[in-house]
Amino acid sequence: MTTPLTLLRAVALTALCVLTVYYSAKILSRLRKSTVVAGRIFLAEQHVKAAGLMISMALLSVNIFTATLLLEDPFIREVGRLFADLSLVLIFLTLYTVYGVIKRV
Repeated sequence: MTTPLTLLRAVALTALCVLTVYYSAKILSRLRKSTVVAGRIFLAEQHVKAAGLMISMALLSVNIFTATLLLEDPFIREVGRLFADLSLVLIFLTLYTVYGVIKRV
């Protein structure tokens, strides 16, 4: 039986997944104008550095999640699931930051 907190987390993460796919599609559609996008990315150096840091932290969170799958303790596995949730949030923030840089193209 699922608890209400687990159900709420699943609904929130599903909505976040939909938003992540949406921003991914918007970014890919804007990348057709490559010279303008490259110039905007070059001018927004701080935002791109922040996006790089967020994606690095997301990859680290996924690696921690993968390592927790090897253990049999249910508490450790739940911590791993929280790290996987954190990685999804960080990936969304990365895409949102990159979209903020190139949205005027």
